[in-house]
Amino acid sequence: MKRVRLWVLPVVLLFALPTLLLAGSQVSNTIERAVAGATGHLYSLERIDPCSGSLSIGSANGTTECGSWEWIAGDGSAPPNIQGVTAQGVLAGAMSSGQKHYVKTASPYLSIAAEDAANAIIERLDADPTLLPYSQSVEFLSALAKATGYAPYQAKAEEYYGRVMAARPTGAENVAHYMVRDSLAGWDVASQIRAALATNNDAYASEMVQALSSATWEGVPYGGTDYTELSHGSLIWALAEISGSDWHDWEKTMSWSLLASQEGDGSWQGDPQTSAYVLMGLSVAPNVPGRLTGTYGDLPQALANGAQYLLDSRDGEGVWGYQITDGTGTSEVVYPEVVGECITALSMVPTGGLKLPSLSPSGHAGAAGAPLLAPAAPMR
Repeated sequence: MKRVRLWVLPVVLLFALPTLLLAGSQVSNTIERAVAGATGHLYSLERIDPCSGSLSIGSANGTTECGSWEWIAGDGSAPPNIQGVTAQGVLAGAMSSGQKHYVKTASPYLSIAAEDAANAIIERLDADPTLLPYSQSVEFLSALAKATGYAPYQAKAEEYYGRVMAARPTGAENVAHYMVRDSLAGWDVASQIRAALATNNDAYASEMVQALSSATWEGVPYGGTDYTELSHGSLIWALAEISGSDWHDWEKTMSWSLLASQEGDGSWQGDPQTSAYVLMGLSVAPNVPGRLTGTYGDLPQALANGAQYLLDSRDGEGVWGYQITDGTGTSEVVYPEVVGECITALSMVPTGGLKLPSLSPSGHAGAAGAPLLAPAAPMR
């Protein structure tokens, strides 16, 4: 069943303002309202069912339900590959976020929504010890452990990522597995890097960075689409998580390239998902001294323009949909995964000192046009 829409109101009222935002500023208030509204909508799209069996670790708040999202809202599916990345959006929207730190959410409603998603992930992976996890699910469980202070979530994240390392003992083997996805491989491996770091497997993460940096994937279309910019955004975020990284030059090169390729409307490739990942990367890029000292673009303005694009591309429900035309006409479809990713991106933007190019209180510009391809979805 779907969550009751009336539950969204407390979510919006109890939304925790990200630490990096300037309280009371017009920019932070605008983004706060957008994130709160989108998170409440994503919460209402979560499908809730009783877990089929007993959960091995329980949950922080004792929930016994399992939550999942559909690939397209209303299609009745529950693909396991999007659950972790979508749940990260609920978590990001419910909590403060800064470089690598999470604080407890002020919203018990969204905390329970995230825990229901964790229940479903844990139930599925515990039922089959041979099943490898999606790296985004590992990232999510680790982040949820930090958010709730409930250590068993971290233990499960480490257990599940151990399955990946047992199946692919070196980082190079793990990277090779994803090379079939060409330019999308960078996006896949970036999440794998973050998952390895989140489970204290730093050496394995470094092996993946080394292997990916010497592989041929950038600029190689996958399924007719070049996902290089999507991958670069996610990779910058992953590399920023590595302390004392030897990869700052690569990170700066990717950042400069993204600053130079931003469209006039503030987007990257005119796509909410791609723009979201670029914003995630560029939002953490300045956190290490010496980065982005080149001549390409103005980073604060690029962040402001990108945030404005996401604000303007929401539909009347305050989320990110796509206009699809078929034989019956044009209609909007909403991918919950993309909604979660856009929430995460806006939650990460450091708005202190930013000035959005326009602040229109009157409403939304509407859904984005047709995607070049169905949004990228995780591969195990």
